[in-house]
Amino acid sequence: MSFDAAWFDELRGLSEEKLQVTRERGIGAYVPHVGELCRDGYLTTRFVEETENFVSLMSKTPYRMDTFFRAYERHVVNFPKGRAFRKQWNMAFTAGETPEEDYVRVGIGFRLSQRESEYVTGVEEYLEFREQVRLRPAAFDGVFRKLGNYYEIDGEAQSGLSLAGTPDGDLSRIVIADQPSLDCWRFYGKRLLVSKPDDLAVICSHELLRDAAVDVFGQIRNAGFGM
Repeated sequence: MSFDAAWFDELRGLSEEKLQVTRERGIGAYVPHVGELCRDGYLTTRFVEETENFVSLMSKTPYRMDTFFRAYERHVVNFPKGRAFRKQWNMAFTAGETPEEDYVRVGIGFRLSQRESEYVTGVEEYLEFREQVRLRPAAFDGVFRKLGNYYEIDGEAQSGLSLAGTPDGDLSRIVIADQPSLDCWRFYGKRLLVSKPDDLAVICSHELLRDAAVDVFGQIRNAGFGM
């Protein structure tokens, strides 16, 4: 079992048009999952089985994910059940325009929403997270620097190293200064790139990828910024 080049190529073919057709045919939540897309012929059984096998491996760790990965254009994501609009352990695969741009992200995410009940809880959790970073910036920078200072603002991949303007990359300054909107996405963690041989070896092994995810989540939790 492997998230190999053929698997990413299939993900690359997942278009907004296909997603829209599946939405119209009926889905069980806000975003279609890979099983629903397989039902409609847009993903193969093999594609879904790879995700199911990985979810099964994660279920034996402290970081249990939901049954199915949810799907967006060229992107599938998973997190613990019931945390869709909350602070969440987050893992996602993204297919770029070319295979060299394919990657996996692992870390902690915040999907803030305009839906009133979920948004109030989600934004409170993010503001609490931001306050924790403000109170303990050295601890935050210490762990996220080791993870590569990868973060996302509203889906755009960023690098704390370059934007912070210092050799070590003080990502805490970006978090502390952040003013989230009423409909936004924030992510802080690690990115594994298909274009890097060492990362590729991890991505292509479910067991190694599970171990890498557990390590990332564990570092964040042990530093006091997890759940």
